[in-house]
Amino acid sequence: MGLLVGALLATGQEIRPFVKYPEETRQYLKRIQQGEQGNAFQGERAIGEWQKEARLALVKLIGLGRIRRELTSFRPLITEGKVTEVDGVYLRSLCEIETEPGVSVPFYLLVPK
Repeated sequence: MGLLVGALLATGQEIRPFVKYPEETRQYLKRIQQGEQGNAFQGERAIGEWQKEARLALVKLIGLGRIRRELTSFRPLITEGKVTEVDGVYLRSLCEIETEPGVSVPFYLLVPK
């Protein structure tokens, strides 16, 4: 989200809310978003330089380095379900990918006919 906002700021586009929340929710979101935003784009340097630093910070923040170290031998398992023809236009199958041990994410695979 911050990367998107930074990119919008860099283009000079006005940032307008695209969702209207109830007042209670708005106040909650405002409260939890206050604080240090050390990786927010300020426009004081090149966007590529900021982006590189922000990405490194994000990798550290969400633990991708740890995941990379702990799951070096892990290979995702993808299972494909029954193939169904839809409207004579494409084939659809409900699939699943194990993104890390014990964590599976369902998705549809659509293939043009």
